[in-house]
Amino acid sequence: MNLKWILLSIIVFIVSYTAINIYFRRPGSLEPAHDLLERMADVRLKEAGWEKLHVDVRRSKNKVLAISLAPIHRGATGLGFDFDSNFVEKPRLLASINNVSAPAVVASGTDYELHFTASIADLHYKLNSLTLFRRGMELVFVSNLDSLPDPNLPSQSNDTEYCAKFSTQPLLPATYTLKFVANGPAAIWSVTVK
Repeated sequence: MNLKWILLSIIVFIVSYTAINIYFRRPGSLEPAHDLLERMADVRLKEAGWEKLHVDVRRSKNKVLAISLAPIHRGATGLGFDFDSNFVEKPRLLASINNVSAPAVVASGTDYELHFTASIADLHYKLNSLTLFRRGMELVFVSNLDSLPDPNLPSQSNDTEYCAKFSTQPLLPATYTLKFVANGPAAIWSVTVK
């Protein structure tokens, strides 16, 4: 009889703890399975020669005022062959990169700032972060969308302007090819670090 009460109390505790944990969990809180998949992807990308660089991204209305803007070309859709096989869990990409304003030249050791307009297919998601991957003279921006905390509130608009900035400190003076991947055609341009 005592064993039944102990077993019943354990079951009640586990069920109530799980329910309370799920109900009150904050977005972005500890998610061991997701963290493990992200670390596995990082290891795979590092083995393939890719290095991660930090990017600050925010919504913006002020365009870049560079003397010389880089011409933007269009490339293939999606992550591409190099990335697709390295991600365990595919990142949620922007639907399209509609417009990019980026300088063609930047001084070594300074921040490189670009402005872009992007579309999100599902307005219940928002741009959470950008990751910049580097291999040799190739730099690739990969977006990561997160769901909004309240599924009843759609994102502000489908076409949103953003500003992204990263340090050129780890880059040697040279000409680099930048690629911004999306579910639509990628935006591709070159920048010279002097």
